[in-house]
Amino acid sequence: MGMAYIECPELSSVFGCDVVAHATQVGAFVEGTEVNFAVTLNDDNKPQALGPHLGLFD
Repeated sequence: MGMAYIECPELSSVFGCDVVAHATQVGAFVEGTEVNFAVTLNDDNKPQALGPHLGLFD
């Protein structure tokens, strides 16, 4: 299974890396697309996106 990476300056400043996401979750997105997501820590204590999607939170 492939992985994708989401650039998030706020989380990068805390964890020192981009947010990882399963490629199946971001399949239709092109590079540069702004997405919203929840975040959890994976087994390596790195940020992992949960449910990345288009749109803004109100």
